[in-house]
Amino acid sequence: MLKCYIIVELKARELNPGDIEQVTKYLTYFREKKVTNDSDPIALIICKSHDKVDVYYSAGKNKEDIFVAEYKTKLPSEQEIKLKLNQTRSEASQFDS
Repeated sequence: MLKCYIIVELKARELNPGDIEQVTKYLTYFREKKVTNDSDPIALIICKSHDKVDVYYSAGKNKEDIFVAEYKTKLPSEQEIKLKLNQTRSEASQFDS
């Protein structure tokens, strides 16, 4: 079972390099405050600009070292999240008409 904080950062624009730095600070804070049995926190960054949605995961340290082994098997992929967000947005726009 995955027991950790998941930090979600929503941006109404494209991803900027400073966004990763900001999320890394959040991850460091939560890593220091985690409970003994908690796994390291992860971040999910969702950016929307115009008609494009991008999704990024961040572990705030050597991503391939821990992230793939521990989290990728338990969380939806970035592409799956992106598809679901686009589907939800499409369904919501039907109600606006």
